[in-house]
Amino acid sequence: MWHEIGHLLVDLKLIEKYPEISIKEILIRNYECENVSWCGWVDLEPKSKLDYKEVIKDASLAAFKFFSLPNGCLLQAQKGSDNIEFNDCFAFKRDAIGKGDHDKFWELAYQLSCAYKVTNDEKKAFYKDLNIIVFEKYITEVSRLNDFQKELGKVITRESKVILDDYIAKETPDDYSFKFEGDYLVDLSKELTSLMIDNGFTDIVEDLHLELTTIITKYIIKK
Repeated sequence: MWHEIGHLLVDLKLIEKYPEISIKEILIRNYECENVSWCGWVDLEPKSKLDYKEVIKDASLAAFKFFSLPNGCLLQAQKGSDNIEFNDCFAFKRDAIGKGDHDKFWELAYQLSCAYKVTNDEKKAFYKDLNIIVFEKYITEVSRLNDFQKELGKVITRESKVILDDYIAKETPDDYSFKFEGDYLVDLSKELTSLMIDNGFTDIVEDLHLELTTIITKYIIKK
């Protein structure tokens, strides 16, 4: 749960700015998972708006994706029950839990840097600042939000129990899945949005999102 909620937190800020994009569902399942017993996704739509060919046209949208992709591993590493380090989760390793997110992150960076006429120095500056903003500033600041993580943990514990009770009631099938959708997802999203605002997470995302958007515009898109 920590991993998918990690993605969701940033995605809630994304859809706030882009109302044409919505969160269709959050899925948690116990089958077709690589290297873990349970996995899932946050499903945003329409897919056409989130194809990287479209994302690279918009510095702000690209910046949101750069924070959302590693945020699953960040919260999982800090608060998950499997005692995993961030760099072992968000890594280019076949057995890394967040390998897919890691690969998508760097694929987006590559597509951005190749889609526009930029010099080698501009590419280097972009990659350097991308690393600093996401993997130094963002991780450091989110890691300091002890009250936020504590309150978020209460929500995740509650929702994990809902899933576990449902799983047991269905006699623990090998192909079990649980979806947060409809009004249930709307209510959860409102609760998490309030938590983010009240505990400083929103400020961090907004400030660093603006900084990264500026960097992408300065070195890559140049609008």
